[in-house]
Amino acid sequence: MNCNRCGSPLPSHGYVCKQCGMMMSAGQLEQNRKWNKENNQNSFNKYNNDFKPLKTNKEKYNFKIALLVVGILLFLIILAILKLN
Repeated sequence: MNCNRCGSPLPSHGYVCKQCGMMMSAGQLEQNRKWNKENNQNSFNKYNNDFKPLKTNKEKYNFKIALLVVGILLFLIILAILKLN
């Protein structure tokens, strides 16, 4: 299967032409899915073994709170040092 824009061969895994960056059409994507299914190839597992989920909102919130607490402590320490001098 070739790219509709530049004519270069399209990858069997992925959604974009490696040469010109054009997205595959819906028909090309479906054809790729069928080919991968027939050949027992799972593109997600093959190329993304190190997949890590994005941080949840709770983790982001906890990080912001920890950063705020550290900032306040540093401010208080600096203020105490200046008062001693």
